[in-house]
Amino acid sequence: MPFRLTSSVNEKWKAEGDLPVAASGDGYRIRAGDDIYVLSEGEPSKLLARLSVMEVSLDTFRHRIDLKIGGSRSAVFFDNSSDAIPIKLPRATKDPSRYEVCCLDPESVQQLTGTCGSHDFSSSIPVRWDAITQQVGTSVARASRDGDPRPDLEIAESFLRRNYVTSQLPGPAPVYHNAARQALGQILPPRPSVPRRRHLLTQEAIQRSINEDVATAGQTPNTSRHQEILEQLRARLEQIGFVPKYDRHVDCIVEVADADIYFEVKSTIPESVDQQVRTGLGQVLHYMWMDSDDPKQTIRGHLVVEGPWVEQNESLRDFLESCLIRLTWNRDIPSLEVNDLEALRTRSH
Repeated sequence: MPFRLTSSVNEKWKAEGDLPVAASGDGYRIRAGDDIYVLSEGEPSKLLARLSVMEVSLDTFRHRIDLKIGGSRSAVFFDNSSDAIPIKLPRATKDPSRYEVCCLDPESVQQLTGTCGSHDFSSSIPVRWDAITQQVGTSVARASRDGDPRPDLEIAESFLRRNYVTSQLPGPAPVYHNAARQALGQILPPRPSVPRRRHLLTQEAIQRSINEDVATAGQTPNTSRHQEILEQLRARLEQIGFVPKYDRHVDCIVEVADADIYFEVKSTIPESVDQQVRTGLGQVLHYMWMDSDDPKQTIRGHLVVEGPWVEQNESLRDFLESCLIRLTWNRDIPSLEVNDLEALRTRSH
């Protein structure tokens, strides 16, 4: 759960250490794994830090809750919190006194998370990068040996999120994703181009959950909604003259002239739309990377997501566009046209 803490704009915030908060109100709701966004007092408010809570303990004698901060989740705030980012929240949030925390409303969380993602960056190559790369390789190999069905990229990114803050990794935003890609590129030999067999994407195939990602627990919060959206997409693609297919990884594939367009479908709930978009982006990029050995074939990505739940989620479209991945909300599937896919095909990296 995300929380807000108000502080002086001149106060430095450490990436690690102890943080005491008042044992009152929303402070009792903090749990390990929660995020705390530190914002400055006054108007306009400025974003000073995004901290990750590792441990929580109640100090009854001092009437406070001691939080063990395991790291700043955003590299931009790691060394110099004076580089604060002005924030105008969707609606006013009651200003607590210093070191008191309050829960953030969903609109504020989305804006703050998007701001962190847009401004997050890290150093070129950290000193310990060789050791981190070896750890990533070990983690991926162990997961594969244990039968983990997730793509290597997802396993590597999950490992980095659990063990490192973004300032310890190389690359621009999204730091974890780009660092995982870089690590895998250094530790894994180039994969041979082995075309996967494609099948017609029929309604029966969708209902059988043939695709591995549809059947993988935890990848979609609602498998039946995933299937409904995929059926809706298949029907619209057939209406405008395409023959939807699938393979064991990609939800839906259409062939447009000299290009393949890979569709990944994600069902969501309001609380998980950001996470599902990031997960879907990682999957699409991984599939495109796996199949990029054929110089004769251009591959483009298209993410179809349930929503939007609130208008602020339109910013996710801009984020995906910057990655050359098109976003279509499921409510807009009926308006998809041939020109939309043709425009996607002609874009270049």
